[in-house]
Amino acid sequence: MRSRALYLLAAMLIVPLAVWLAGCTDFDGEITANQPPEVEFVNVHADIDTVKVDAAGDTLIQIPLIYDFAPVIYWKGSDSDGFIEYYSFADIIDAAAISDPISYIPRIPQESWVDTIATRATIKLLSEIDDTTEHVFYLRAFDNGGAESAVKYRRFFRSNNPPVIPRIGRTGADEADFANRYVVADTLFSAPNLTNIYQGIQFSWRGSDPDDKALFTIPLEFQAILVKSPAETIFVNPWTDEVEVQLIDLETGFYTLNVWARDDGLTKSVAPARAEFNVIRPTFANNLLIVLESPFNTYDPPTLTPPTREKVRDFYEELLDEVAPRITNADLDPSDSVDVRFYSVHSNNQAVPRSLISQYKLVIYAADHASPVEQWSLYTDLKQPVEEDYLRVGGRVWQMGRCLTFTGAYLSNDNATLLSTFFGIDGLAEPTPSGEGQNASTWWWSFPPSMFAEFVGTRSGLPEFPALTLD
Repeated sequence: MRSRALYLLAAMLIVPLAVWLAGCTDFDGEITANQPPEVEFVNVHADIDTVKVDAAGDTLIQIPLIYDFAPVIYWKGSDSDGFIEYYSFADIIDAAAISDPISYIPRIPQESWVDTIATRATIKLLSEIDDTTEHVFYLRAFDNGGAESAVKYRRFFRSNNPPVIPRIGRTGADEADFANRYVVADTLFSAPNLTNIYQGIQFSWRGSDPDDKALFTIPLEFQAILVKSPAETIFVNPWTDEVEVQLIDLETGFYTLNVWARDDGLTKSVAPARAEFNVIRPTFANNLLIVLESPFNTYDPPTLTPPTREKVRDFYEELLDEVAPRITNADLDPSDSVDVRFYSVHSNNQAVPRSLISQYKLVIYAADHASPVEQWSLYTDLKQPVEEDYLRVGGRVWQMGRCLTFTGAYLSNDNATLLSTFFGIDGLAEPTPSGEGQNASTWWWSFPPSMFAEFVGTRSGLPEFPALTLD
């Protein structure tokens, strides 16, 4: 009985449902066609920028708004029955478009349209130097059904001055030293790779634009081109906003680094900045170079007169013959002879030339008794940068003699800088005499050896940094 009632109830529900579904297949009216989207400019000047009345009082004169930078153009779109899929814009300078922007719309080349989903774009408005160029900027929108909006347009005018010729200089140098043409006085060493102590040959540059405003600076891009004399182009970098370069792995020769600037209208500076410099790539082809600094103030008892350079050289040649077989920690070539060359310093303005020091794996400075700093100031000023650069690119240095760290009561200029730069040693403690009235020139002889702590050297945890050994 219950089953029969259920069947009857199901039949009563199914029949009306079938009738209702059959009725749904009949639609009255027409399906609405896809409506085109709309697009409009936002925060952009009207097509007629400014008008004024002439002296007669009845003539309107159009005064175009002339840009001297690349403006940012904004727009917005809407679609009544869907959504905006993307926008398209075109920047046209064709005379026909300028004459009649509306009639030109069907003739806009397809390749001139730029598609984007953004609602803004920076338009370069390319123009010639010392000229005002008129542009017509067209804009349209497409919806999700493929419908296209009506094309809108605005006229833009741009004048453009080229960027100022950049100024260039060594990275870290004083700004006053930067110039359009920068000539490096010293020869520079080049190494194959960057290390913790060798950061390459570095140049930086500065740029500006005559169209800069107090509240707006024209964005600039730069292109660096390196040329080795006479006419070998080493590289041409892409345009970028980077303002420095690190040069490594250069061969020996004379180089010119040209740096061009261009503004947001792609107008280049009338000339590049130029850095001219000479490079030596150390060969380390020979073994030992001995630099004799001793003739400055080395006395030959009992006459107390400086020995001749020949006598000093004879002494070191005899010494080297004895120690040559034991020189094993300077990466010297065992298949080669000791290959020693002597270079005598006999004036205070004569440092070892870079072209010479770069040929040797090891340089020994023999300063048997250094003169006071005042007498060596010019020599050490010349020696110090050469010695530092040589160490940075892989050279090795031995300092021999008395008073290496002190000359008189002062830390030697050249060695103090080396200790600070390469080993982090900014000073050495000097014992102080306990008695008063002691002769300042002889007081240190009164201290027994036990009062002097023995400092034997340093070892670096990084392979690029040299070791320091005192004996």
